[in-house]
Amino acid sequence: MDREEIRAFAEHCLSLGVKCVYVTLDSRGCLTYFKKRGKVVEELVPSIKVDKVIDTTGCGDSFAGGLSYGLVQSPGDYIGAAQYANAFGALRTQGKTFDVFKSLEETNNIIARGHV
Repeated sequence: MDREEIRAFAEHCLSLGVKCVYVTLDSRGCLTYFKKRGKVVEELVPSIKVDKVIDTTGCGDSFAGGLSYGLVQSPGDYIGAAQYANAFGALRTQGKTFDVFKSLEETNNIIARGHV
C-alpha cells in the first residue's frame, strides 16, 4: 500500500467508529491516525534508533504490548502509546531474553532520547 491507500484505509476505519489506526513502517516508525475535532490527524511517530539488531523475534508482539500499556496508562494519548510501542519493539531487538526490557524510568528516557 502507498501512503494514500493507507490514509484512505485509516479514514474508512475511523468513519466506522474505530478510535485510532496504527500502521507500522519498520525502521521508519509508526503512522498514527485518529480524529481530533472531527478531522482526521495523521502523525508519523519516529522509530527508536538502535545501533545493532541482535534478534527481531517477538518485535511485533512487543510493539503490541507497548501500545497496550500506553493506551491503558493514558487512554486517548495515541501518540504516547505509539512511542511506548516503538520503544518496546526496539528494546526487543537487543537480545534473546526478557532482560532487554527496562524499568519504566529507563524506558521513558529511551523515548525522550529516541535511541536505545
